[in-house]
Amino acid sequence: MMIVLLLGAIVCMGLSDEIQVTKYYGSSHQFWVPTKTHSIQFNPKDSSDVRILWTQGSNLTMDGKHTRMGRYLIVRNVTQMDSGRYIMRGKDQEILSTYTLDIKEIIKTYMRQVGESLRITYDLEPNSCNIYYYSQLWARTEIVVHQGKLRRDLDKFGCKGFELIEPCGISNDALQLSCNGHFEIKDQNDNKALLAYLPLYPIEKTLIRFPGENFNFTIDLEPNSCNIYYLPEMGSRDEIVVRQGKLQRGLDRFGCVGFELLKPCGILNDALQMSCQGTFSVKDQNDGRPLEVSLIMNRPPGEPSYIRTAVGIVLSILFCGYMGRYFCGGTPTKKRAANSPAEPDVQYQEYDHEPVRPRPDQFSRPSGAHYPPQPAHTPTDPLVHHHPDVKWPSASSEVSAPAEPADAPTVQYEPAPQFELKGLTFLTSDSNPCDVYTSDKLNFL
Repeated sequence: MMIVLLLGAIVCMGLSDEIQVTKYYGSSHQFWVPTKTHSIQFNPKDSSDVRILWTQGSNLTMDGKHTRMGRYLIVRNVTQMDSGRYIMRGKDQEILSTYTLDIKEIIKTYMRQVGESLRITYDLEPNSCNIYYYSQLWARTEIVVHQGKLRRDLDKFGCKGFELIEPCGISNDALQLSCNGHFEIKDQNDNKALLAYLPLYPIEKTLIRFPGENFNFTIDLEPNSCNIYYLPEMGSRDEIVVRQGKLQRGLDRFGCVGFELLKPCGILNDALQMSCQGTFSVKDQNDGRPLEVSLIMNRPPGEPSYIRTAVGIVLSILFCGYMGRYFCGGTPTKKRAANSPAEPDVQYQEYDHEPVRPRPDQFSRPSGAHYPPQPAHTPTDPLVHHHPDVKWPSASSEVSAPAEPADAPTVQYEPAPQFELKGLTFLTSDSNPCDVYTSDKLNFL
């Protein structure tokens, strides 16, 4: 619609600007023809020959490929031979409009890994089918299919296994790295219909193993093209494991032993060692690398690593130092207790209730009991002591103070503590209630 509007504007303005059109091989295109057009002229891109495709009063062109329908000129199944300038002329050969048609080949890219399959085809008659291969490694072009017949020119490049498929194409079930390049499909006039790029990438694998486990890999390469290299984890250069299909002993000096040759091009080890960690690369006769295998070795469960062992030793030393200082050097509480003055050893009992102060009216002298007067001094000895001999007075007997005050005995921590009543004075009305501690748990009477 935009083209029609543009052409209408050009006609109204009386201009003859050139319009660029790009199409792909095998497609069709139609040009808008002005009302006053008396002839259509075609100037091929790669030729100086000028052809008249249509004149007023005719319906078909000389080759039958170009057709005038209503206000349009239709070009079907275009090829590079249809590229050029299409000029619409009036009655006096003046230029009414001009189109430049450019035909390009179809471009596709097939990204593949080594060993994968490939299928390329295009709708061309067998006698018009020609396929060419350009080798990126050798920088030269070879014929794969000529007029619908398969050729084996690729075998000498190490790119094998191609088969012909209809109507015009090829297939390969296991690509080799030497097939890296691009393919071109052309018709009988050498017009390029399809350009297929084939970038090949090496197979990359990562395998994780424990010591003693199995490890193997292989790839489809001829023995004389089989070369396997090994790069140790801490190494700086590759070591040869297999050269032209023959096993070497380059890994023995790394402590990685036990490898065997595996056909067609690979290696096998039934009992890996930790020293085998690294990268294995397979290369062909052209130094192409179709396969790369990274081997990661894990330590077996229960085997401590160097880092874990070092951390364990440091933590053990810190723990032992702290415990030794705690038990042997004493705690800060014990150090403060050793520097404080000595106090009499008294054993206290814990009670379930708070001490209760008696009211003044609760203190009375027991009836029928007479007590001698007490000394005027205030006793400083505790009321209760541990003592082996305890004599308990009866309720009706008199309790008198001992003739001579005895020194307080040293407290002994024994399984069954005993008690002594020393300096016992029953309270009178003159006693101070604040000096009394009562508890129902010490009711001896």
